[in-house]
Amino acid sequence: MALVAALVLSLGTGAAASVAAPAKAHTTPAQHRAAAKKKAAAKKRAAAKKRAAARRRAVARTKAAAEKAAQAASGVKELPVTFTVRNTNTSLVPCASDGKTYEIKGHLVGPKAKLAGGGATGVALYVHGLGYGEFFWDYQGLPGYDYAAIQARDRGLVSVAIDRLGYGASGKPDGNDVCYGSEADYLHQIVDQLKSGRYAAGDADASTGPSFGKVALVGHSAGGFMVEGAAASYKNVDALITAGFSNAPTGLPTYAALTQTTIDCMTGSGLPNHYAYFGKTEADFRAAHFFNADPAIEDAIAKRRAPDPCQDTGSAIPAVLIDVLSNNTIKVPALLVNGGNDALFPPPDGDLEKSLFLGNPDLTQTTIPGTGHAVTFGRTAPQFRATVGDWLVKRGY
Repeated sequence: MALVAALVLSLGTGAAASVAAPAKAHTTPAQHRAAAKKKAAAKKRAAAKKRAAARRRAVARTKAAAEKAAQAASGVKELPVTFTVRNTNTSLVPCASDGKTYEIKGHLVGPKAKLAGGGATGVALYVHGLGYGEFFWDYQGLPGYDYAAIQARDRGLVSVAIDRLGYGASGKPDGNDVCYGSEADYLHQIVDQLKSGRYAAGDADASTGPSFGKVALVGHSAGGFMVEGAAASYKNVDALITAGFSNAPTGLPTYAALTQTTIDCMTGSGLPNHYAYFGKTEADFRAAHFFNADPAIEDAIAKRRAPDPCQDTGSAIPAVLIDVLSNNTIKVPALLVNGGNDALFPPPDGDLEKSLFLGNPDLTQTTIPGTGHAVTFGRTAPQFRATVGDWLVKRGY
């Protein structure tokens, strides 16, 4: 028995060894050369792709520089501006703010003659939504997307684009200490400063900025809450425009992003100082914001997406309630622009928003086909500029 067991064990061990250690495959010289050739080809393709991307970036920089030079030659001027505001909330929208003083940074863009001689009777103040910054309205990274400069060159319009509190070069309060109500408040402060000229422009002191007889407020996406809140609360706005916005969103991505952002803010899994992304990943951002956009601009903007103060999304419900109750008190000229393919505010959101302005004597709602949420960065950006720009020109801006 011991001999049989030893024999079985010996055979089993040998079989296992033969399975565990099969004969090593032999690579022929031809196979080796083919593998090396394939590796070299892949390396060559990667290098060519890298060179092509570098050429595209260089071409884009050259075109952007040429566009800026052309705008300067056509008489377009851009001045840095600073508005000193208090983060108070005296608006109709109930939410908390810290009451502290901050600086809002941005740029004043318009025809040189109007800015130098005070010939501009009106200016539009542009407010970005969640995930963006001043660059949504004043973008110089790639040619063809500098909304403010193109409006100045083509239509003679004067624009102010700002970084809201918490974004870009502007002051950064704790994300729980700024909200849609306080943002409406400081927008009304900026409107007063634009009318009085009491703000810093270029190298001048705070009392020598150009003054304007009337100010239009323009808000994209969540910026719509702020401009509508300011118009309803303070009555010092002369025209109102919303783009890619509605108080009755029907897009499922809107609620998905709102839910995720709320969770991140409540659990502290967002970013420091109570900030979080509206749309957790870059892929979420792309899906929600872009439709029919050039991949180059989509890539460039997606890389610049910004986190948002938690109380922006946290104050959305009271902002909706106040807008529903008070938008019918807004009697200044109003334009509501929506994208036909906006994932966050799809049709019929524009018509739903229009219904809140009943009794407004100068109300226009338009939906631009083939347009996503990022209205200034799609291939239909010229149509969007024409829609807004021509409307402003007809009303004396």
